[in-house]
Amino acid sequence: MPFGVVFVIVASLVTLIVFAGLMFEGLRGRAENRLKELELRVRLAEAEKGGGGPAADLEERVRVLERIATDPAPRLADEIESLRIKEFVK
Repeated sequence: MPFGVVFVIVASLVTLIVFAGLMFEGLRGRAENRLKELELRVRLAEAEKGGGGPAADLEERVRVLERIATDPAPRLADEIESLRIKEFVK
């Protein structure tokens, strides 16, 4: 087989491999970006809904602690006991 034909075949294969690699990287990048976009949309929907997620749980806990801290002593003990019972039941 002449050298020129072998060179053309090898160059074509190398070009094809490089092109396929670039296409794969582009598709993978688009898929990663789409995944990030969907995650952000879910977070935005949760924030607009006002519920769900760790932020809402943390906010509820802070409200309970504020209520406990500002209540008189007898109510404080009752509230602590009710929270212990709730935690025990879970």
